[in-house]
Amino acid sequence: AKEKESIMNDFAKGEIDILVSTTIIEVGIDVHTANTMIIYNAEMFGVSTLHQLRGRVGRGNTQGVCYLLSGQKTEEAMARLTLMESESDGFKLSLMDLKQRGMGDILGERQSGLPHFILGDIETDQNILVQAKLDAKKIVEDKDLYKNIEKHIEMMYN
Repeated sequence: AKEKESIMNDFAKGEIDILVSTTIIEVGIDVHTANTMIIYNAEMFGVSTLHQLRGRVGRGNTQGVCYLLSGQKTEEAMARLTLMESESDGFKLSLMDLKQRGMGDILGERQSGLPHFILGDIETDQNILVQAKLDAKKIVEDKDLYKNIEKHIEMMYN
């Protein structure tokens, strides 16, 4: 840990010109002199991650450049890389990433892909999802209002 911290400090001070890293630099790194990034196997990452990574360069007075290198030319990979080339709005990119790769399993461990239990479309069903959240909050706060639901839950798990 001390070695990594020392290297990062040297890079930030300009004593080291090139930093080779993992995606750990995706968040929390602010080096104003960093102006070029090369991402190998860019097809392996989601659009949101790529956007976060490219945001690490060009924070100072020099224009930043981010090169996305891909070993695969699949249609899906090329669509993500083309999207990165044409869009810079992080919110739009995250919505497009969500549509392309899926939201994962909200009740499980998978961070991308189609969920086993589909709750709804996070973009088009937003009003329904907000209402469901409000209803769930009422259940927690006012158990008398939903006694039948509470009894049903008790029967299921006892």
